[in-house]
Amino acid sequence: MREGDWEIRKIGKDTCSVERYLGSGTELVIPERIGSYQTVEIGAKLLKKTSKVRSLSIPRSIEYIDPEAFQSWRWMEGVKAEGKKLKSRDGVLYDGAFKSLVFYPPKKEGDLYEAPDTLRRVLPGAFSATVPLRTFSFYGSFEEFSAKPSECPRLECITALESGKLSTSEGVLFKGKK
Repeated sequence: MREGDWEIRKIGKDTCSVERYLGSGTELVIPERIGSYQTVEIGAKLLKKTSKVRSLSIPRSIEYIDPEAFQSWRWMEGVKAEGKKLKSRDGVLYDGAFKSLVFYPPKKEGDLYEAPDTLRRVLPGAFSATVPLRTFSFYGSFEEFSAKPSECPRLECITALESGKLSTSEGVLFKGKK
C-alpha cells in the first residue's frame, strides 16, 4: 500500500513495515507514523540500488530491520537512532544495548573501526562490499563476527584489544586462544 513517498505493508491492526522509500531526498527521516499506522519494521528493499540517500534517521518505534535491507545502501554516511531496540553512535547502528553491530555505513569516513567495549557481535549483513574498513578492533568480551568476507573485502586486520573468547594473531581472527 502506498502513503505519500512510502510503500508500506500492514503488519497488525495499527502497525506497518516500511517497505520502500519512493522519494528522491538524500536525508531520509522515517516517520514514526505513516498514515494511521505506527512504523515498527524496515523491510529488505527500503532503498533502491540507485538511491543517493546519505543519512538515515530511525524513529524510536522501529523494532526490527530486515538484515538484507542494507545491501543496497551504497551512499550511506551515517545513521541516527535513539530507540529502545536500536541506537546509533558516531553514525553506526547498534542494538539498544550496544551489544550487536547492526549496520556500518559504507561511506563513513575512515578505515579504522574500534568497537565499543560493550560490543559482543557483528550481525550478518552489517557491512556492504563498499565499506572502506581496513582495521577492525574489539575488546575481549567480543564473541561473534558473522559478516561474510565479501561484505568487507578491504578488511586487512582484526585486532583484539584485550584477550577474550576470540583472539587474533597477525590480523587473523580465532575462536579461543591461538
